[in-house]
Amino acid sequence: MLSGCQERLAVYVVAVEQPSRMTMKDAVAIHRQWLTSFHRCARLMVGLSVFPQVSGVVAYYLDHSRGLPWLIVAGLILFNMPYTLLVLKPYFIDPILDDNVCSKKDHKYVVDMVAKWSRAHMVRVLINVIAFAVCIHTVVF
Repeated sequence: MLSGCQERLAVYVVAVEQPSRMTMKDAVAIHRQWLTSFHRCARLMVGLSVFPQVSGVVAYYLDHSRGLPWLIVAGLILFNMPYTLLVLKPYFIDPILDDNVCSKKDHKYVVDMVAKWSRAHMVRVLINVIAFAVCIHTVVF
């Protein structure tokens, strides 16, 4: 269930929030909205990812054959952590995480970085969609 919440939140960000954000004409407003959303979602995603990871490992430990799909889900969700730390954070998050980046950098740079972050974030969205699909398949079949 928490995997589904995580998946829906990730899809919402790229399907609804990001396109809406990019319609804003002001780079400062785009950055402010991205920054607020980023901080809110980062805390939420960490909380939503812990339980599926732990429960997947426990399910596999208790019953290797029936717990294997849950271990796969845990592994998929766990993949998001190194991807975020090694790819997203240094190249797409850190450059625009500063509250005052709009006064330090060109506005086009800020808008371009928010757009690039969204494209790179699609990898996490895809992983979350696959993890939730495995959950649904395991429950139904």
